[in-house]
Amino acid sequence: MDPGLAFGPLGLVPAIFLLYITLGPYENKFKDKIIFLSFIGGMIIGTVVLLLELSFLTSVPQYLFWNILLIIALLFSFLDQLSKLIILNLPRFHTDITTSIYGASFGLGSGVSIGVLLLREVDIISLQGIAAVSLVLSFMFFQSATGSLIGLGVGRKKKWTYFFYSLLMGILFWPLLLYSINYYYLSPIPVFYATGLYIYMHTVFLPPFLLDRKTRKKKKRQKTKRKLLGKI
Repeated sequence: MDPGLAFGPLGLVPAIFLLYITLGPYENKFKDKIIFLSFIGGMIIGTVVLLLELSFLTSVPQYLFWNILLIIALLFSFLDQLSKLIILNLPRFHTDITTSIYGASFGLGSGVSIGVLLLREVDIISLQGIAAVSLVLSFMFFQSATGSLIGLGVGRKKKWTYFFYSLLMGILFWPLLLYSINYYYLSPIPVFYATGLYIYMHTVFLPPFLLDRKTRKKKKRQKTKRKLLGKI
């Protein structure tokens, strides 16, 4: 068996761990059943979308690929974000801002699909393998951040506005990812970009909507206390 193939399904492990971390601040704000269904749905829809994107990539001649990279980024970003919007725009989620949490879960699920693609093609115990793992994580961070943003847009009746923001994020992210897949030494760039989006979304942008004032103050005190203890 190809050693990389054995590690492909392990994309599920960091996704579940990241899901646990993501949900932590929003305890009692969501329903476990919907979280589970959104995560599984993300895996299924994400795989379908990724297969469509791969079929398109394989049909593009190599000499033409880099010349139409922005068009590819626009197309892939549109497919990614539209798949999230279609699922998250169910009537039951309208006017419910906690849809952003389910969007984050859906995004992490959809991020699992690329793990099988990248991790099966490389030797994990190598610099190239480490770069591939980091790209998988960046894809999960990005999908989670944009999923939560679209979910919030649905809940706030601003779905097209937030869809557009997510689309722009994807147009920047996809060229970084595709370049890094071909040139692994560039992998830190999409990692920093996607991680920054994820952190900003879940520490700055979403909390004012999802957490009440008392909870936000408590989290702020805990953060300050950790900083003070770190200086001792």
